[in-house]
Amino acid sequence: MSNESKIFKFGLIGVLNSAWSYFLYAFFLYLGLSYGPASLLTILLSIGLGFLTQGTLVFGGATRRALPRFIAAWVVIYALYLLVVGLTQHLGLNNYIGGLIATPMVACLSYVLQSRYVFQSLSHVRP
Repeated sequence: MSNESKIFKFGLIGVLNSAWSYFLYAFFLYLGLSYGPASLLTILLSIGLGFLTQGTLVFGGATRRALPRFIAAWVVIYALYLLVVGLTQHLGLNNYIGGLIATPMVACLSYVLQSRYVFQSLSHVRP
């Protein structure tokens, strides 16, 4: 599959996954959680969906071998997310807007990590 095709599929599936994740995040904020716990719960509830959809439909490598790398990538992605939302909070923006600002940055980092680290490296490993 060409890189352009992967990026398109990643973006399409990512929009659906992001919509689900943002819904969860906003719901947890509505329940009174601060952005840290709200985003952690969102990540934990969304990571399985992301692994299955991105790994299977985009990269063709949702295997048990890929899962630890996927989780490690999401630790880095989560750190970026918290950093961006925290910075927007210091700028006087609310956490809803902070989450919206962080989402495109997180999506770009997610594609790079998944395509170059999580799933690409497994194509060179023999079963």
